Amino acid sequence: MFRGRAISWWAVLAALALIGFAGCDKDSTAPLDSSPPDGNPNLEDSMGGLTSDDEAPAFGDAVLEGSVEAEGRVDDLMAHDPDITRWMRPDSGRVYGVTLLWGDLDFDPSGTAGGADSGGVVTDWSGHLEVNRGAVVVRSTIAFERDDHLALTRSDKTRIEWISHTGTDFDGIRIYVIQPLGDGEDGENDILSIVAGAHEWEFRVNDLDGLDHTETVDDLGNQFSITGILYVPTVCSCGFLGGAWLLPESPDEMGSFQGRWVDVDGQVAGFVRGHYGVNEAGRKVFFGKYIDLDGNFLGFIRGSWDNLGVDVGSGSHHGRMRHHGWFRGDWLDGNEAVLGKVHGNWRSARGSSDGFFHGVWSTGCGRP
Repeated sequence: MFRGRAISWWAVLAALALIGFAGCDKDSTAPLDSSPPDGNPNLEDSMGGLTSDDEAPAFGDAVLEGSVEAEGRVDDLMAHDPDITRWMRPDSGRVYGVTLLWGDLDFDPSGTAGGADSGGVVTDWSGHLEVNRGAVVVRSTIAFERDDHLALTRSDKTRIEWISHTGTDFDGIRIYVIQPLGDGEDGENDILSIVAGAHEWEFRVNDLDGLDHTETVDDLGNQFSITGILYVPTVCSCGFLGGAWLLPESPDEMGSFQGRWVDVDGQVAGFVRGHYGVNEAGRKVFFGKYIDLDGNFLGFIRGSWDNLGVDVGSGSHHGRMRHHGWFRGDWLDGNEAVLGKVHGNWRSARGSSDGFFHGVWSTGCGRP
């Protein structure tokens, strides 16, 4: 879990925007507390009105910058095991970057508002994961705090164990799943098994590339999510992105998002922020800007998104029904040349000052 959020200019803009919605006619051209200060956010420009100028670190937002603390790098000594280092070579096996999240996927540490009081309801997610063949290596924890921890004294390369409890926040881990492939082996029978609290899942290792699965697991609205991508060391680059997704009061207004850009090894590489909505042609489009930790421009993201409706069982924690949907698009340089891809999903309530999205980015990755 992660708690403690600072007040930033972004939060102030959100509050002013909400006051404006309540007290005057709504401006369908203005996003809900979204854009970088140098831009002119709109949905008709090829880059959404964003520029390739450098920014202040974390776009000058203390809340966004502080959300880096939720990503805890882990030095898993098992990564130095001779078998694992050999299997990670492209000619000896496959490596999948996998993110697991569990708990209340409504609020992110990069958002402008804290989670609601859980009313004392705590969910125990303590458990383990294992593969029947190969290895698993921890790269980072996500939003662990207090008594949450991993068992890092490991003697079994196939298994990871953890202690985790959540209220109205979430926990998670980023891992490598390493699949050895000798002559004639296709990994068809390789399985990743996960036990988290009272819940169990099994996934075929061969299906981890492109896997994006989220499900509600109880009446509180707690969810479990798994996202995966095939990573080929020295050949391609990939990782994850996640943060706050804000759904506007009305479908004819622009919403916004902001969050972290994370390498496949769990290292926060920078930040992303942008806006989305429906353009004049009726297309659901999004635009964002990616900067490194020092604020240097590293690219745009743009693409399409959709709202798939209301989550079954959502709203029990907070009394507001949570919409959910997906996004997918390209990562581009300052000349609008495509560098890679992004895709993921989101969950948010209309007019909320918080929400959640997560997904993957990649350049040159994918199964041969």
